[in-house]
Amino acid sequence: MSSAIASRVAEIISEHGSTMTLIRAGETNLTLKGKRWGSSQEPIGGSAAQSEFTIMISDAELAASAWTSKVPRRTDRIQIGTGRTA
Repeated sequence: MSSAIASRVAEIISEHGSTMTLIRAGETNLTLKGKRWGSSQEPIGGSAAQSEFTIMISDAELAASAWTSKVPRRTDRIQIGTGRTA
């Protein structure tokens, strides 16, 4: 991704994103801004449904962090707001 596009993505996330916490085993939790994109729901029984969506984060916040690895990992978790973990 070109630096101009990456800068614009970071700007959009900063302006319109929500505060989230990126969680990785062995690292201090990282508070950052993220933006949810798309959403689908799958009924799982009764009145319950499971949601699936994509979250976009800026690599600038990871790069500026004290984390050992500055790239997202498959095992990372993200907490949205006050308790929903994806």
